[in-house]
Amino acid sequence: MKNTIHIPIIHATTYFSLVPVFIYEYDVWLRKFSKLRYIQDKANLFKTYYISKIKQQ
Repeated sequence: MKNTIHIPIIHATTYFSLVPVFIYEYDVWLRKFSKLRYIQDKANLFKTYYISKIKQQ
């Protein structure tokens, strides 16, 4: 009976200690993703500009 009470408490503490790590990982991933989005947007802008330049000639 003692073990069944003890295990969930340990599980909860490990989970709560891992939460900041998950948040940090998510933050890093989000930054990478937004950087990728930024590069993609720049590429699209350049592409549309280039196509319009070709059409003008």
